[in-house]
Amino acid sequence: MSERTYSVYIMASQRNGTLYVGVTNNIPLRAYQHRIGVGSTFTTKYRVKMLVWYETYGDVNEAIAREKQLKKWERKWKRADRAVQSRMARLVRNAERLKARLRA
Repeated sequence: MSERTYSVYIMASQRNGTLYVGVTNNIPLRAYQHRIGVGSTFTTKYRVKMLVWYETYGDVNEAIAREKQLKKWERKWKRADRAVQSRMARLVRNAERLKARLRA
């Protein structure tokens, strides 16, 4: 039997845009759902489509606790956390490069 993993993640609308924090047991599927605009009224309304950061847990209660912790943080704290910030910056740059390539 395979062990289930849970991911806490942050999505963004654009650089310095709207942020969304969530938890899921299938990060690729959930990120895809956000990108196509299903599964969350908030992310659809604010066009939050870029996965910019995530971390995984083996226990759903730990993942939910971390999600709640992040949701309580002020926006500037989320951006100031070095681990979050560096991963977000890399992922946003990669997403912007991929978008540019797809348009060309």
